[in-house]
Amino acid sequence: MVEQIESSKELERLRAECDRLRKERDNYRRELEGKHSEFESSMTERLENYCNALKGKVLEEYEKRIRRGTWLLALLVSILSITGFFSIRSMNDRVSGAKESRQ
Repeated sequence: MVEQIESSKELERLRAECDRLRKERDNYRRELEGKHSEFESSMTERLENYCNALKGKVLEEYEKRIRRGTWLLALLVSILSITGFFSIRSMNDRVSGAKESRQ
């Protein structure tokens, strides 16, 4: 009988220890889940910031290329117009000279 009482006390002590360990495990699990969600939200925020910065850089580079292309196109059109003007002017001079020589 004494042995049964001691064994039931030991059983109660083991049950209490199991409950304590279960609660401790649950606390650690909640803490881990909290840290995991903090890490996830932190990484999401950092990635969003990085994406916004990268988007800004890409947009800026695109605008620079468009601006540079527009300037080059304007310069090319200007050069072609100037050379075209001079060549038309010289053709007009030649035609006028040819008309004068025939008269």
